[in-house]
Amino acid sequence: MSAKDNNWFKMPFREGFLIILIVLFLIVFMLPWSYDVTILNISLVAWAGLALQLVIPILALILTWEKKNVRKSVNKGGNSNIPEDL
Repeated sequence: MSAKDNNWFKMPFREGFLIILIVLFLIVFMLPWSYDVTILNISLVAWAGLALQLVIPILALILTWEKKNVRKSVNKGGNSNIPEDL
């Protein structure tokens, strides 16, 4: 298969790393020994779900904000070499 036939897009390293961290986080908290652990009489799985509901949107906002700032700084400098993944 040639490079032109490739339908996949190039993902930025930070976003790929974030997806891997989310999957690892879910795997760790869904293991059988995580079900019996309770903190303040709430299951560890519920705490993990709450943490994901709070942390993931915040991280997404931070990544979006950083990309916006990088685009502005690149456009102000007059440099036409804008990376494709921005």
